Amino acid sequence: MNVLPGTTYQAVPLGGLGTGCLEFCDDGRFRNLSINNNRTAGRAIPLARHSFLAVRASSDEDIYLRRLQTPLDDGRDLYLLPPGGLQFRGLYPQADFNVIDSSAPLEMAFGAYAPVIPYDYEASSLPLIFIAAQVTNKTAAPLEVSVVLNWQNTCGQYGAEPPELLRPVSRELLITEEDWEQAKGNEGGDNERRLHADTGLVVQTHDNVFSREEIPPNALVFSDHRELDQNEDGEYCVVSRWKNDTHISQMVWDPESPGDQDRFWEQLAKTGTFNSSQADATVPRCGALCAKFSLAAGESRTVEFIVSWHGARYEVDGADLGNFYTNAHPHAVAVAKTGLLNGSYYHASVEAWRQRLSTAGFPQDLVKHVVAHSNVLSTNTLHGRDGAFGLLQGASDPRVNSIRDRWNWSMALLLLYPRLETESMERISQAAIAEDGQRLAISEGLERLCSPEYAGLGAAQVEAGANLVACTYRNYLFTGNLSAIAQLVPRMQQIMALLLTQDKNVDGFPDIQGEESELDGGFASGLNVITAGIWLVALHACEAMIRMGRMPATPLYRQARKLATQNFDRYFWNEEHGYYTLYPAARYELGSAHLLNQACHVGQLTAVWMADVLGLGSIIASSRLPRVLATLKTHNVRPGGFRTISWPAGDDGGTSQPVSTADNIYGIVAYACVRLHRELFQHVYEGIAPLLDEYLTGETHALGPTVPQDTASDSQRHVGRLALWYLLVASPAVQMRLAEKCIVVSPDRRHDEESREHFLITPRGFGRVHVLVRREKPFRCAIKFEMDVPLELTSIRIHLDQNPGNVAGTFDLPEGAAPMRITTESVCDDGVVLRINPAVKSPLSSFELRLEETKTSPDGESSKKRWIPHWLRRPDA
Repeated sequence: MNVLPGTTYQAVPLGGLGTGCLEFCDDGRFRNLSINNNRTAGRAIPLARHSFLAVRASSDEDIYLRRLQTPLDDGRDLYLLPPGGLQFRGLYPQADFNVIDSSAPLEMAFGAYAPVIPYDYEASSLPLIFIAAQVTNKTAAPLEVSVVLNWQNTCGQYGAEPPELLRPVSRELLITEEDWEQAKGNEGGDNERRLHADTGLVVQTHDNVFSREEIPPNALVFSDHRELDQNEDGEYCVVSRWKNDTHISQMVWDPESPGDQDRFWEQLAKTGTFNSSQADATVPRCGALCAKFSLAAGESRTVEFIVSWHGARYEVDGADLGNFYTNAHPHAVAVAKTGLLNGSYYHASVEAWRQRLSTAGFPQDLVKHVVAHSNVLSTNTLHGRDGAFGLLQGASDPRVNSIRDRWNWSMALLLLYPRLETESMERISQAAIAEDGQRLAISEGLERLCSPEYAGLGAAQVEAGANLVACTYRNYLFTGNLSAIAQLVPRMQQIMALLLTQDKNVDGFPDIQGEESELDGGFASGLNVITAGIWLVALHACEAMIRMGRMPATPLYRQARKLATQNFDRYFWNEEHGYYTLYPAARYELGSAHLLNQACHVGQLTAVWMADVLGLGSIIASSRLPRVLATLKTHNVRPGGFRTISWPAGDDGGTSQPVSTADNIYGIVAYACVRLHRELFQHVYEGIAPLLDEYLTGETHALGPTVPQDTASDSQRHVGRLALWYLLVASPAVQMRLAEKCIVVSPDRRHDEESREHFLITPRGFGRVHVLVRREKPFRCAIKFEMDVPLELTSIRIHLDQNPGNVAGTFDLPEGAAPMRITTESVCDDGVVLRINPAVKSPLSSFELRLEETKTSPDGESSKKRWIPHWLRRPDA
């Protein structure tokens, strides 16, 4: 959830990828609407005051009527719930409410969700939300119940000021094919043929389709009648699902007109329906849909509404970027029809992926963090008509696809929507180098995907280039997509060649002194531990791609890597205090008041974190990492919270700096992932959870009190929170190497026997791996593998802390799978490598593997040599 700037409201942003969104808040109101192509902070609509749900229930004795919102300070609204009348739970992409009102004859719950579903690109890019209310009759007598959705007409509105010209609201009939079959008459007639026209829609006024007595209109369309491709303001459609036993009525009205307001509430209170004709001539500030039905004692009913929007034009600086969803949907009514036909699938799928994560064995608060903060995908994404996709840094800093930060936030995109990440990288790489051949792109522009920003020589350029190289290698490792890496490698070579020419003093690092770069605690120019580390990772990644045959061999990368590795320690390592300094005292004389060349910054772990993810081994001396982690725990993890920078070498340079800006989540995630990658997950997570809580306090309902956020920092929009997805792949217990077609299992090394289920997430889908290991004689290992999509596997690597001797195994496949067998490729101190030999190459979605020791090693005991995990071994070792 978000905490809205300057408030204590909590909210869940709802909307598809690249469609704009609206935020459903814990008081039942909609805020921060950006569904009019108004994605920047100054243009978002802060509050849709007149959008609300209302419920009426009547019996022979009484009438109950409530607007399902709690009071605002001004007291202008009628029929509100009492203060504290709503319980709110938000877990992206869904907001849920329980109504607490002792005077109500009903039990009431309501909520809303957007169909943001991993791997389902079509559903996830729909510009619509579902809003539903569930009512249960808790009395002993039948009730007449009405559920109303009133929607404010904000077409053409940008920012807090109302639109200059209110668009008209028209009534339409929108029913599904299932509804059509239930309708009377017309079988085989003209109206049935209309249903199967090219648009697949029945969008006719009720007079053209049915008589008023049979089926009244169930949809309201907010727009004028210009051609859609000329209508920069777009349109909305609000629909109530049609049912035989439900009476639908509508009202277009002006809540700012005392006469209209009286008519609206009087009609609803008296009859539970609207007489549409009474408000036809008013200013169309709102449109309401009312569903009325009978509810027997103890009976429950769910009423569902759909709100869809559509903007064919999206202009920035005179260029029409457009919206991707317009390729498939010609108008908002077509979007709503898609929702009506597929709503059950969307809801089940949203529940399935959230439930899968929540039952995956990860700590529950971690899952809530990761899932809830993926709302960036709704709030910050652009998806142009031509398919170009990008993320804004924030609503107040609408810089698209900041390449310097791409590593940090793009893992979520890779894991959930890999095609979007792959296509974005291809586009970015094409424009990475400016026409002068000397500058690199640092973003794709401001609020656009077609006007790259280029940086001169300096830290920004080095970080952007190194991040692109690291992301190229990462994407290949996580997807195994050979065609994608083949297209990117030539441009990566150009980028590295350009940066290597800047190494004038031949120390392995580009000479970037002279550009100021901002880091927490002060400003200083030149190379820092973060930039140098990212550069070192890029050199290692180039070497790895050469070894894999994905890049032509060249001695330049190896020579630069060796020099940079040596000088990284020489420049940054502080032996006395056991950490890598923020700036290299051995290279520059810095005049900073904070003595940044002695500062201990959590960013020193960035390179280690990246190398862990890429399987590059330890790019710093393995013996030093425990000291660094210990130093950070002592000097940066304080009782009062996490500090991104401290001065263990002496406090005369300044005081430690608390987490203050959104960028610091990168440092926290780096620290957390490095620890998680090397230690037991649950034990470590319990220690780092308070650090994440401090940064995210108030933004996730389950983890702390709500606190106001600084509007200027725009933290509730910042893409840095997507870095949390790295936490789910940080544990080495089970890894999927799609490029190598290999599963790697590293059981818990503390116990002689372990039985545990591990969660697996890849860009291909979700899975589970259950591991049972017994190390005492005889050694036994059992693995049960299940994925929701088939994967092609060629080997299974089991890392152990001892040599199990000779092993034999059985391999059970699901019925109907092609026959396969396994052979032991190697048995060593590192563990067992099993080669899968398929008689017929066939992807697998499940299998069971059982191994058992058949013979001990020659000395009669299993080897007790010290085990060095593969991720700690230096490539040169």
